[in-house]
Amino acid sequence: MGALHPAVSLAMAGLLLIGSQILTGGALALGCLVALGAALAAARRRLPRLLRRSRFLLLAIVVMFAWFTPGRRVVGEPAWLSPSFEGVQLAATHVGRLLITLSLVSLLLERMPAQSLLQGLSTLARPLAAVGWDADRLAVRLSLVMQLVTESDGRHWKHWLDDSLDEADRVPTVVAMGTQSFGAADAWVLAVTALIVSCLVAVA
Repeated sequence: MGALHPAVSLAMAGLLLIGSQILTGGALALGCLVALGAALAAARRRLPRLLRRSRFLLLAIVVMFAWFTPGRRVVGEPAWLSPSFEGVQLAATHVGRLLITLSLVSLLLERMPAQSLLQGLSTLARPLAAVGWDADRLAVRLSLVMQLVTESDGRHWKHWLDDSLDEADRVPTVVAMGTQSFGAADAWVLAVTALIVSCLVAVA
């Protein structure tokens, strides 16, 4: 990842993320195990933090899908207390996809310096300049959001709602951006990716 241009690394992660959202059954389980294993190996501290902060979202997914999806009940009586088989399957599918997403995010944030991440976001956002969006400003805002969400240094969430705090205490006043240029490896990766996507579209 470090040898590639940040925009290429982000684009590849985005493709993996999109691809993971169509996985089901055994393929999803295998993908989830691989993603979690890689994240635990390369982002041992960051992944548990993301999982801990997403625990209520994970719980909400399980409850909403398992208990509110019509189908055959796992337990006969009382019916309102039992999840459905179909709901449990849907909950497992969406939880697996979310776990893959969290694993990819933790790997990106752990293995990619903040300056490179900002450069990658800015490069990918360049086409939005055609509709009047400032790519650099959008990239800075996205990177700050990701930093505040994933690196809140243990503060309680009410801390960020305190109007008495100075703005400098909330976000950094200076943001650095990387200057890595595209190389031969990036061209090869983009060419192979384009070929794979073209083959998948042709097969579909």
